[in-house]
Amino acid sequence: MAIVHSDAHDKRRQKRIAKAIGHDAAAWKKITEELGKKKFFCLPDAESAAQSLQNSAFHKVSYRIEQRPVYGRGRPRQGEARRVKAINYHVRVDMHEDKEAIEKLKEEAGCFVLLTNVPADEKVVQRS
Repeated sequence: MAIVHSDAHDKRRQKRIAKAIGHDAAAWKKITEELGKKKFFCLPDAESAAQSLQNSAFHKVSYRIEQRPVYGRGRPRQGEARRVKAINYHVRVDMHEDKEAIEKLKEEAGCFVLLTNVPADEKVVQRS
C-alpha cells in the first residue's frame, strides 16, 4: 500500500471542490432568503425555525432574531407616539465558509491510496 499524489488528479479535484462549494453556497442563499422573508408572530416559533438550520460540509451558519413592530393605522396626534399594534419576529441568517474543512479537503484532493496484492519483498516483473 502506498499513498500517491497526482498533480493531474489534484487539478480535477480542486475544480470539483470549488464547484461543490459554489452549489452549497447557492443552496444556502436560497434557504436563508426564504427564511428571511418569513415573519413569525411569536419568539418561540422564530427560534425553532432558526435552530432547525444546521451547518453544511462547507459553510457554518449563525442567526439572529430581530423584532419588528407593527403600528396601528393612521397618523398619531401631535405630541403622541405611534401605537404599536403587534410585534413580528424575523430570522436573519449569516453564512460563512468553513475554512478549516475546505483546506483539509483541498489538501487531500490530490492524494489517493494505491493498493497491490504483491508483497513488498518480492520483485515486480513487468510483462509486455
